[in-house]
Amino acid sequence: MSPSKIPVRRPLLLLALLAVPGLALAQYAPYAPPPTPAPAPPPSYPPPPPGYPPGYAPPPAYPPPQQVQAQSGGKLQLSAFAGWITSSNIYASGGHLRIDSTNSWGAELAFAGAPGSKIGLKWIYYKPNVQFVTDSYAYSNSEVFGVATNYFLIQGEKGFRRGKVEPFFGGSIGGMVSSPDSFKSGGITYNPGETWYFAFGLAGGVKVFVSQKVALRLGIEMLAPVNFYGGTYYVGTGGSGMSVSGGIPTISGNFTAGLTFAP
Repeated sequence: MSPSKIPVRRPLLLLALLAVPGLALAQYAPYAPPPTPAPAPPPSYPPPPPGYPPGYAPPPAYPPPQQVQAQSGGKLQLSAFAGWITSSNIYASGGHLRIDSTNSWGAELAFAGAPGSKIGLKWIYYKPNVQFVTDSYAYSNSEVFGVATNYFLIQGEKGFRRGKVEPFFGGSIGGMVSSPDSFKSGGITYNPGETWYFAFGLAGGVKVFVSQKVALRLGIEMLAPVNFYGGTYYVGTGGSGMSVSGGIPTISGNFTAGLTFAP
């Protein structure tokens, strides 16, 4: 071995001895975890809807007055009904007229004004059996005879609509015409003619709307003719005045059921 080669081998050997411990420690180095992925971006939301175009207004929260009126049954109402009517007896000198209960029919045409208020024309017809029953032995009872009765009334009505149910009440004035059939009493035949009376009535009931234009109508009303006996007009030193005498010969109660149409 020549002395010139010894210095080269010694530095290489020293480098090898220093590298071996580093390689041994490298395999025991701690494991580095993979980098955490970046969070996903937030979802994008659609842009808000565009505003209303010029001149367009959103629909109102409540229906306009004309729609409310339509829901109350319309401006025109036609009612048809049938019922059962009972009347008080008519008392006179020597006896009384017994009036039997019977069925009745009627119709009404009403026009709406203010909300819930109506004015209408009403017709009612019934024909009870009537008999004069005497209170004296000097007279005899009459035969049973029919009396055709017609009421022609102008009625004001007020209703209170609550969903499909509308309670109502009203009052009416007009006339009543009575047309008795001919009858016999004590062997004598009588042929009474028509008689007109002033009349008034009070009514109440409820309408149940099964649809927007059709309602079931249940009602009760009091009907009364007024018989005027005469009038007096006087003038004196104490002033002047006028008096009218009259009375209500009978009061009738009419219980009805029918239908109301609001076209």
